[in-house]
Amino acid sequence: MHTVQMARSTLSVLYVDDEADFLDLGKAFLEKDGLIHLTMATDATEGMRLISEHGFDAIISDYQMPSMDGIAFLKALRGQGDTTPFIIFTGKGREEVVIQALNEGADFYLQKGGDPGSLFAELAGKLRHAVEKHGAGAALKESENRLRRAEEVAGFGHWEIDMEERTITGSPGAMALYGLDKPTLPLSLVQEIPLAEYRDRLDAALRNLIVRGERYDVQFKIRRRKDGKILDIHSLAEYDAERKTVFGVLHDITEQAQALEAMREAQAQLRVAMDLAKLVHWEYDAAADTFTFDDQFYALFATTAEREGGTKMRSSVYAERFLPPEEAPIVAKEVEAALRTRDHDYSRQIEHDIIRRDGERRTITVVIRVVMDHSGQVVKTYGANQDITERKRAERSLHRANTKLDLLGGITRHDINNQLTVLRGNLSLLREGITDGKMLNRLARMDNAAEEIEKRFQFVKEYQGSESEPPQWQNLQQLIERLPIGRNIDRLELSERVQELEIRADPMLKIVFHNLLEDSVKYASKPVKVRIGCEKREKGVMLIYEDVGPGIPEGMKESIFIKNAERGPGIGLFLCKQILSESNITIEEAGTPGKGAMFEMLVPAAQCRTAH
Repeated sequence: MHTVQMARSTLSVLYVDDEADFLDLGKAFLEKDGLIHLTMATDATEGMRLISEHGFDAIISDYQMPSMDGIAFLKALRGQGDTTPFIIFTGKGREEVVIQALNEGADFYLQKGGDPGSLFAELAGKLRHAVEKHGAGAALKESENRLRRAEEVAGFGHWEIDMEERTITGSPGAMALYGLDKPTLPLSLVQEIPLAEYRDRLDAALRNLIVRGERYDVQFKIRRRKDGKILDIHSLAEYDAERKTVFGVLHDITEQAQALEAMREAQAQLRVAMDLAKLVHWEYDAAADTFTFDDQFYALFATTAEREGGTKMRSSVYAERFLPPEEAPIVAKEVEAALRTRDHDYSRQIEHDIIRRDGERRTITVVIRVVMDHSGQVVKTYGANQDITERKRAERSLHRANTKLDLLGGITRHDINNQLTVLRGNLSLLREGITDGKMLNRLARMDNAAEEIEKRFQFVKEYQGSESEPPQWQNLQQLIERLPIGRNIDRLELSERVQELEIRADPMLKIVFHNLLEDSVKYASKPVKVRIGCEKREKGVMLIYEDVGPGIPEGMKESIFIKNAERGPGIGLFLCKQILSESNITIEEAGTPGKGAMFEMLVPAAQCRTAH
């Protein structure tokens, strides 16, 4: 037998848990003040052996363990007459476990989770408290305290109805849940606390428990007396026919009920979103060679489950009914590839045509994922289909329009460029025979205008040619240094971070920096000095372009990005902003008037990386 220790003396404690991590944590936290000495065991059998050899002041045990769980362990000890204080310390929080543990003689029940320091501090307090209570020998008081503590830990209350007196007595936990200030009240008064729509159901459940012995297991809502708050309650009860009493427990499940309702709302919203997007889901059982479809899936194919013989369909039947002959081999090949994969994260997206039950041919996109067993064999595929017929039709109409525009634009640019060449050639010839300074100046201005027109047409050609090109990773230093305009900059400084930076952006990014440098050449002070740096921000990387000169007046900082509101001729900051916006990059002018222009461009973090 064990010896009860005096207050603040070292306690000898057995800790049984099949999780080594919790044993290590327990030893680290419980022994650090030197007041507890811990002996550890990985299962109840080893724990029984250690108890028979040494004896302990208290026992901590996990609930869910192989061969013998914590409650069975407790029952075995109590069956041998061992009254050592016993604490269930587990991750399981079901009310059945709490009640059973306390009924079998556990001193305390503590649920794992939360801050380890607070958790083990509470456990240490419970250990000492249990040992002190055990030494005092107040069995009835200990039982009441155990039950009260269990209610505090698990959010429970218990109650008892005297069917002859028609009164109900509640524990402190039950009183708190119902918002009552007296432990014993008339049954009729307490029966008014649940919301009206639940009262008939509760009366019937109580009557069936007493008369028919049916299980009393109900969920309902109450309006708490003290503050009017609506709570969701789960209650279990048993009837003692000899004493004519009903004993039950209450559990506040408001948070769980709210989470469940939120999940249902999310599912409903997802269903609406899927309907709006013409998106449906499916599953395929590889062993049974059977698809599972729902009503939404069949609606996409202009049919119903009733017409098709149910929600299950073999793959050959699906192909025969809904796939054009030329598409069936393509789909079969994709299914075969999915079934052969060994990649747990396998994902594949394909497009193909279908023939609906009404005979209409439409186009869908299909996303395929897989589910594998423990051996890595695919046992199921699942995914979603989306009707993209209208989108494909719009893409074909747009492609035809772009083809015509490209053809017309190419012819137009070719003709205008030829005429510009003639114009500039004649201007050059005119200058040879003219000596008048004013006339030469006018001819030079005409030639500059013709050159500017050529630049704009070249930009349009490059811009249209880049429309079909996807965003690409671009080394910022190489992009800037290759720009011809750079030769007109007296001093171009790139920070070290810029030299190492790569940006995933539209191929027209070079036009943005060409335009910024061109504006600096035109408007900045001479000699022209430009610095490009970058700073890390919360949402990405901020590129900072600076020159030295008059800068942008306060009243023009926003208007310079508006079409036809530039500082002067050129491709324009309007188009620069449009190009950057295609890559989700923002641009703002943040310079100080009189000191120079400063353009800040925020690049999203996912579009930045360090050059290898």
